Amino acid sequence: MRSIFLATVILSLSFFALGKAITNTQTWFFWRTGMAKINFAEYFVNNNDQRVLGEYAETPTNKRIEIDLTSQKLYAYEGAELKYDLNVSTGLPWFATPTGEARAWLKARYVHMRGPDYDLPGVPHVIFIYGEKMDKWKGYAIHGAYWHLRFGHPISHGCINVTLKDMEQLYGWFDSLAIPINIYGTTPTF
Repeated sequence: MRSIFLATVILSLSFFALGKAITNTQTWFFWRTGMAKINFAEYFVNNNDQRVLGEYAETPTNKRIEIDLTSQKLYAYEGAELKYDLNVSTGLPWFATPTGEARAWLKARYVHMRGPDYDLPGVPHVIFIYGEKMDKWKGYAIHGAYWHLRFGHPISHGCINVTLKDMEQLYGWFDSLAIPINIYGTTPTF
């Protein structure tokens, strides 16, 4: 069953807003930042397609994601088995993707992303991440990218761009907050 999200802004500042999304069965809280504005009014979403994963303990998982900035690759493992070996585009040297351990905090089917020099409606299959070097309000994410085909080369403002087809599969596979994400290596220079 599809639901319409009603977004209520409960705190609004120039750089972020905290909001609440309500469906007929669930309530979620979300961040809205200057880099990644979530525009719930633009689309309908299945209740299971978009959810805040939250900061709570989940059953441990044998899944993990590794992102190698040097080779511009994302590896997704289930136990010792490599499930996905994907070419990605990470941050340009002057918009470097931060390294270190990360966790997901929001999984969104579509997001309208905006920044000083970009405006990208309908960015698909978004997994927002945070870590020691990545504050939530900065909007770092792993997501599908429809605006370029330069996967395997740094091109983003810090996010991890994945092909549409690959990200759709990874989004479905990514089913738990407990999945650790390790980002390592050095961004290649031109």
